Amino acid sequence: MNYEIWRSYNTVFKESYTSLMRTHKSYVINMNYCYRVDKNLAYIKDTNFKIPVSQRNYKNVSKKFREINSILK
Repeated sequence: MNYEIWRSYNTVFKESYTSLMRTHKSYVINMNYCYRVDKNLAYIKDTNFKIPVSQRNYKNVSKKFREINSILK
């Protein structure tokens, strides 16, 4: 399922979408649907989608991934 949101990045994140993360300049993912993160890709559950992760965002993306997965266990 794909969604398009026509609002600024900052506006979306001020609305408490805590599981959304910017992985790359043009990519935002819902971390609840991510099953794996490595140095340059995030893998989406039940799909073949691989989303780029920039070097700049890797630390925050991997931290959020660990937080969400520790909550789900």
